[in-house]
Amino acid sequence: MDEVRNIKFIPGKPPARIDNRSLKMMRILKLPLPPIPETFSVDAAYPKLSDKEIFLNDKMGDCVIAQHAHQELRFQYLQLGQQIVIQDSDVRAEYLRQTGGQDTGLDMLTSLGIWRNQGFLIGGKTYKIHAYATVGWKDHDEVMLGCMIFNGIAFGMQVPQSAMDQTNAGKPWTVVSNDGGNLGGHAVYKFKWLKIIGLNVIGPVCLTWGIEQQMTWEFWDKYVDECYVIIDERDPWIAANDPNNHLDMPALEAYLVAIGLTPSQQMTVTTLSLPGGTIGKKYFASLGVVGGTPPYMWSIYSGGLLPVGLSLTDNGVISGIPTKASKTKITFLVGDSVGNQTGVVLTLTVKKNCFLSSLLGGKR
Repeated sequence: MDEVRNIKFIPGKPPARIDNRSLKMMRILKLPLPPIPETFSVDAAYPKLSDKEIFLNDKMGDCVIAQHAHQELRFQYLQLGQQIVIQDSDVRAEYLRQTGGQDTGLDMLTSLGIWRNQGFLIGGKTYKIHAYATVGWKDHDEVMLGCMIFNGIAFGMQVPQSAMDQTNAGKPWTVVSNDGGNLGGHAVYKFKWLKIIGLNVIGPVCLTWGIEQQMTWEFWDKYVDECYVIIDERDPWIAANDPNNHLDMPALEAYLVAIGLTPSQQMTVTTLSLPGGTIGKKYFASLGVVGGTPPYMWSIYSGGLLPVGLSLTDNGVISGIPTKASKTKITFLVGDSVGNQTGVVLTLTVKKNCFLSSLLGGKR
């Protein structure tokens, strides 16, 4: 039985603003591209993620920021291995900051630029993205590739009355002969596609008003008017350390330089490997970074702790006396004084002390 709802639509996105200077997603992908499965869900990688948030979008036209929030939940889950908390108050404050205090809605391109340059303040912490790129939304394969590679996509659409009728009746969005007219623009997060129950067709699924809303590709083609992938701040260094990643970093960085983000503003880790350690012997290594705005602060982001006996200082020095043999892959994160961040994945190996092992062996 279909679920009956009473969702009020509040427009929050003006018609798409097309900027021909915008980066195209297909120009920053490495070949060969991954095969596209018949069904897919971003959230399959996050089994403990719970996201049924409306983020006030039934009370305000804050759909653009609500879309950012849904995607940031997944970006941070991927980085931290757990869900962060995004409050309605965080979304409201960010929305009003970007609109100047008025509930006027937001242009998606402008808001993406703010997310990239100024960040999204959540619980007192600023979260930034590295870049964004446009997706050719009429090409369904391109849309699905973007969803797979970049943990979902952000898209904008014009909402017909028929869509709201279908939403409130718990039905998929489909094209009807009389759609009742356009109610206004809406920004949405798309994160999966699957067979639509009752229609026996494959269609996109988005997350909006706290529900998973299915639609047909026919509906998508008629009402979507803009579409973007978001390159999170972690993506550049994941791509640099994962040969199977499909993000073409040289192509992306060349574009960013071309539009005015100079290399000096970007941060690049200069440490490509760490020296090995030995149990019982003093260890010292220093992590390096160039670009950004000093001073820098280093931390361990994910992937495991330092070997027992070693510690990391804020300025990137690893030191101590290891006490246990290990081989650990560690993600180090570095931030500068104005909020830029980058990172690197390095392996630190601690071996047994052969001399001590031989002595202990001789006593047995």
